[in-house]
Amino acid sequence: SPKDSYQVTEETQTAYFKANFNGDDYRANVGFQYIKTNLDILQNELGASPCVLCTADGDDGDIRTERDYSDFLPAANIAFDLSDEFIVRAAYGKTMTRLDLGRLGRGLSVGRSRAGDRADELGVSPDLQVAVTGALNGNPQLDPWRSTNMDIGAEWYFAPSGLVSVAVFSMEIDSFIETGSQMMGLPDGDGVVRREVVVTGEVNGNGGTISGVEFSYQQGFDFLPGFLSGFGAQLNYTYAPSESGNEDFAGKTLPIVDNSKESGNAVLWYE
Repeated sequence: SPKDSYQVTEETQTAYFKANFNGDDYRANVGFQYIKTNLDILQNELGASPCVLCTADGDDGDIRTERDYSDFLPAANIAFDLSDEFIVRAAYGKTMTRLDLGRLGRGLSVGRSRAGDRADELGVSPDLQVAVTGALNGNPQLDPWRSTNMDIGAEWYFAPSGLVSVAVFSMEIDSFIETGSQMMGLPDGDGVVRREVVVTGEVNGNGGTISGVEFSYQQGFDFLPGFLSGFGAQLNYTYAPSESGNEDFAGKTLPIVDNSKESGNAVLWYE
């Protein structure tokens, strides 16, 4: 299947440094990781089906893309022991999450139709199949997910097997993936690129923010008698509104795709 066949060669070079610090009532570390990535992506250009009964797109040739990028990812963490039961933590870091290789390498579909009345404008034969649209099954220009993260939280160990915690956090999303369209020059049936057409598929988003607060409670009910002492519970709730770089028709900022504004879990367990 030309649509799902691809080859991606990924080479990485990385260096990292980390330093640990501690005192009577604190623990900390700072560091960084540097990553250089080289990509060589070979994907298929897809055209009309090669036969009447075929369901797969035809293979009209190969598209090769070579690119590289670098990431410098600093990080710092610190925890203060305010007492035997109370800890305050803070963290800062930049992160990079690589994409599935299929999202980079799967085929580029080219939709073509007879030039007809557009022949004179394009300077071609009326019977030539010219590109009119496209679909990115894989996009070799996609960037990895990148974000800058900060959070501060407090933990109260109110019992030998009990914890209540609260944290506030902020994530600045520098790049993320969304469905969109772009103008690209696609080849006509004779292999010549004459104009740009609308191509839809996954594209690099404009970034955005996710900020909020999270609460957590967990406890083993070891204070109960006998059989009941094996029970325990975990509860958590997160409030995380987001803003993307996109707006609706009324000019209102849209949330980041696939991010839940509210989420929570309730677990009862026995051990």
